[in-house]
Amino acid sequence: MCLRVKFYPPDPAALREEITRYLVFLQIKRDLYHGRLLCKSSDAAMLAAFILQAEIGNYDPGKHPEGYSSKFQFFPKHSEKLERRIADIHKTEVM
Repeated sequence: MCLRVKFYPPDPAALREEITRYLVFLQIKRDLYHGRLLCKSSDAAMLAAFILQAEIGNYDPGKHPEGYSSKFQFFPKHSEKLERRIADIHKTEVM
């Protein structure tokens, strides 16, 4: 089964069914990875930090050493600078 989202909901948290929220999450993750979701690099870094949050949970210095975000591929191509920005957002802004 494949869910394709034509229009992203403005507030995904308002979706009633948990499975629908999860499928929208998977679609956003897939669209970012394949380069189909076009956005500013700052927005892309924030989305990637939220994906990282969903995958590994809150930042914990004991569990997440330097470069921990490099294990994840969020975009078809990304720089080390963007990878550091994603990790910084995950450490400080996402909870």
